[in-house]
Amino acid sequence: SSIDPVSYTHLGPARLAAGGRWDVTYSAARRAGGGVWLWGANTRGQIGDGTLANRALPFAWTLPAGGAALSLGNESTMVVLADGSARWAGTSANSQNGTATPFGILTSPTPVTVLANLADAAVGNGFTVAVRADGTVWGWGALPSGVRSEAAVKLTDVYKRQAGRWAGVERPQIPLPS
Repeated sequence: SSIDPVSYTHLGPARLAAGGRWDVTYSAARRAGGGVWLWGANTRGQIGDGTLANRALPFAWTLPAGGAALSLGNESTMVVLADGSARWAGTSANSQNGTATPFGILTSPTPVTVLANLADAAVGNGFTVAVRADGTVWGWGALPSGVRSEAAVKLTDVYKRQAGRWAGVERPQIPLPS
């Protein structure tokens, strides 16, 4: 740790994000051209470099389309791409990653398959919410209290914000990336 600022001038102009909790911190930058770089603690693969090793220097994700939105959770990273698809790296204990592998640790950027046509997303503590290009808001994983009845639904269900409230809906069918 350092109280002196560290310069990452090679990243150029960027939007920044920080994630983690008191003992696991990491950072990310989304460059103007859509490149995504992450560094810091990597205890659950959230850096997306294929390892669990911490990184002092930024690691660049290789993405099929530029990153449009970036969100960091406790130990997880989600990037919404310019084409409306998304990628996830890190841990998922409550199916919050939205991938074909809903539980466990993903150490490389993995396609999010639960929804497509995304414009933005936010990773919470055990849940994810996203805005689709049509402006509708969706959520999955262990959504916060009051969003849904814990006893009535499974963690793999998807919820849509409708008429000021969350409602369980049938998951849209999205073809898996090849």
